[in-house]
Amino acid sequence: MRPPVSSRPAAVAAFGLAVLLVGAGSAPGLAGKDSTLHYTCQFPATGAVDLAVTVSAAYPDTGRVGQQVAPAAASVRFAVPAEATAELAKLGAVTVDGGTQLATTVAQQGKSTDSAWTAQFAQPVPIPATGELALTASGTTPPVTPAVDGPLTVAAGTLVLNLSLHKAEGSAVLPVPCTPVTGQNTTLATITVGGTETGTPAQPPVVGEQPATPQSTPAAAPLPPNPLHYPLTGSTTIKKLNAVTDLGKGGVDAWYTIGPAPDFDVTLHGKMRLDPVPTSFLNFGFVPATAMMQFVPGMTEMVLHKGKATGTSKTDTRLYEARVNGVGMDLGQTCHNARTITITLESGSNFTVLGGGPVNGVFDLPGFTGCGATEPLDALITGLTTGPGNTANIVLGKPCRPKVPGPDPTCPWQDPDKF
Repeated sequence: MRPPVSSRPAAVAAFGLAVLLVGAGSAPGLAGKDSTLHYTCQFPATGAVDLAVTVSAAYPDTGRVGQQVAPAAASVRFAVPAEATAELAKLGAVTVDGGTQLATTVAQQGKSTDSAWTAQFAQPVPIPATGELALTASGTTPPVTPAVDGPLTVAAGTLVLNLSLHKAEGSAVLPVPCTPVTGQNTTLATITVGGTETGTPAQPPVVGEQPATPQSTPAAAPLPPNPLHYPLTGSTTIKKLNAVTDLGKGGVDAWYTIGPAPDFDVTLHGKMRLDPVPTSFLNFGFVPATAMMQFVPGMTEMVLHKGKATGTSKTDTRLYEARVNGVGMDLGQTCHNARTITITLESGSNFTVLGGGPVNGVFDLPGFTGCGATEPLDALITGLTTGPGNTANIVLGKPCRPKVPGPDPTCPWQDPDKF
């Protein structure tokens, strides 16, 4: 039975949505056959909605051990029913764009490997005032290299539909979770593989491009689900010094995940990148001093719950090129906090995943170690700076979304695991 229609004000106010789908499929078919996957989706204003998603992947019927297998073409098609489409139109949006990301499992002889397909809508699609909203995302899939002979199956898993609804003043994202109708099979293709020598032990199939030789340059790591780069501006205040330092240019490289019903909280994971900045203060209240401050990035995690983001950011600070009353003080190259700094973060009530917003932080500044190239200066630097009640005032700007792994000239996103 269809559950009651949701009336949450935040849902009605949203201008965009990301639909989280957990895959279920039609009966096993031949390679390249369309598979229709059935879901029950909780749309924000209409409640439960049945959605059929057709996955098309033109795999070859047969393959050989050690040789890559990939579909000639792949697409994901679905139609948002008229009732849900009408609610989206009422939000004031006129077009939708974005794409899909489908998780798959490749299995052979009891061994399996997970993979992901990414597809994009070719162009923004107008949202009709009445009727269904039909969408098709097309893209490429990573190749699979069979390790042994025997049937190789490709099965659908989690599917994320990133639907960005646009109106004149911008867009936002609202998650709509979908669950599979029970009793279905997720198999998308079955490929007959031959060519293994007798006695070769079973190995999981390998997903992705394989280097032609050991000297080949490896391909860039795939993008995580929902990657975003936020430009960052702001300042930090060290209470003991009564010094305000501009944070200069920086950013947060992150990705987001969506939590379960009923709140559908969005969690941002990533790292904060900041360029080294000069800081100035008065020692003992009257002696002018300057130094360069470098923030070493650590993990940042924030949870967005009903429009408010809270979380923590880890960092370390390094001081160098210090001058006191105009005279150089050689701090060396290893003057840094003795332990990691944890900044407690909290946004206002209007923070959005695709819009950003102001975020304030408080933190304790621990002691310093490794300071002084020719004489020990740990106690001096620690005495001047250490203590509670320090603040960070940050503004995360509207994020961009990288389109390809590796360097993207349109969006300066970096893999948080690489720095």
